[in-house]
Amino acid sequence: HNVLLSLALWGSHGIADSLWSDTVIVSYLSILASQLSKADGSHKSRPRNDVVGYIEACKGLVGVVLALPIGYFADHLHHGRQRVIAYGGVLTIIAAISSIWLLLYIGDQNDDDTTHSPRTSPDLNHIVVLFAGVMSMWGVSNLIVDGPVSALYADSVAAGQRSRYYVYLNNTWLLGTTVGPALSIFWFRSGSDSWTLSEL
Repeated sequence: HNVLLSLALWGSHGIADSLWSDTVIVSYLSILASQLSKADGSHKSRPRNDVVGYIEACKGLVGVVLALPIGYFADHLHHGRQRVIAYGGVLTIIAAISSIWLLLYIGDQNDDDTTHSPRTSPDLNHIVVLFAGVMSMWGVSNLIVDGPVSALYADSVAAGQRSRYYVYLNNTWLLGTTVGPALSIFWFRSGSDSWTLSEL
C-alpha cells in the first residue's frame, strides 16, 4: 500500500515539477515582473530576473531551515513519518489552491497593453510577497516528499529488495518529468516562440 502510493506521489511530483516548478515559473515571473514594472513607470528596460531570484530563493531557504526539524519530528514522534506526510498532504492542497487563487488574482495583465489601471495591475512588491509565500509552501511540500515519503517507502520494502524498488521509484519520477518537455515541444510546434502570461 505504501509502496504504490509513494510511486504514485513521486510520479505526480515529477509531472508537477516538469510542468511548472522548474521551467514555466521562471518565465512567468520574469514576464510578470517586467510588465508590472512598466505599469508603474519604473525599470522600463531592465529585465526583472532579480524578482525570479528572490522568489526561488525563498523556496530554497525554507527547505534549508526546515529540513532538520521535519526530519527530527518524522523520526522521533509516534508514527512521525505518517503524521508529517499527512500534514504535508494538507499543506500541498493549500499550496495548490493558493497557487490557483494567485494566478486568477494576477490575471493575464493584458499582455499586449502596458497601460494598466491600479485595479488590474497589482503592486509588484505585493505580488513578490504573495508568490514567495506560495513557493515557500511548495518548498516544504517538496521537502516532505524527498524526506519522510522516501524514508517511509524504504521502510515498506524488504531490505533485500530496496535496490530494485528504488529503481522503480526513480524511473517513475523520471517518466513524470518527461511530461513537461513533451508538452513544450508540442506547444512550440503548434504555436510560436513568444510567451505571454495567459499562455504560461
